[in-house]
Amino acid sequence: MAVIYIALVLYMRLGWFEISSVISNYRPTKRVSVIIAARNEESGIARTIEAVLNQNFPMELLELIIIDDHSTDRTSEVISSYADRGVKLIQLNESNKLNSYKKLAIAKAIGLSTGEIIVTTDADCRMGEKLVEDGNKLFRNTRFISIIITSHLFRREIFF
Repeated sequence: MAVIYIALVLYMRLGWFEISSVISNYRPTKRVSVIIAARNEESGIARTIEAVLNQNFPMELLELIIIDDHSTDRTSEVISSYADRGVKLIQLNESNKLNSYKKLAIAKAIGLSTGEIIVTTDADCRMGEKLVEDGNKLFRNTRFISIIITSHLFRREIFF
């Protein structure tokens, strides 16, 4: 049993080494839409916007859509100040009480997005400058990727 296990691990390692060579030859061609739902994030939304806008990714292939989910602070004003850099703001103004405004916000943003790849994250998350690029590279060889960005308290990225 141990011999079979070791042989399997060695076989899988060969595949793991091939992944980096496939990824290193990649040039992005697919448009990516980053969607952020925000509610009362005035104090931190600018850092998140800057993190997305400073991605190591061609800006002509990057779209940033932020949905202001009924904020009572200046969140929409902060987001609007980035309009000249291509940041799109959607404001929810639902009069009917819903169980999940966030689901509605993301659904509306997806409907308006132009990207072939959609990345959603929260307004208080932080990301490295290669998150969109790395996700785009991985997407080239798969049909679905789940990228989880942990809370800013943990300051790390996890890829599945």
